[in-house]
Amino acid sequence: MDAGHEMHTTFHQRRGPADELMAMGAETVPTPRDVAKATDVIIIVLPSDAELKETVFGSTGILEG
Repeated sequence: MDAGHEMHTTFHQRRGPADELMAMGAETVPTPRDVAKATDVIIIVLPSDAELKETVFGSTGILEG
């Protein structure tokens, strides 16, 4: 973001990390699908395979965007 790039984020169970990114200038969107629609590059950091599968393959997941 310091270099002028936009950042879009969403959250799963904890909103705290998304709030920290918002304080730095990121836009929070409702779903991973919305992140995919708004960006060219996606970085995913999740604690479990189940959350990863939901985020990528779920009905509001990245692949839907």
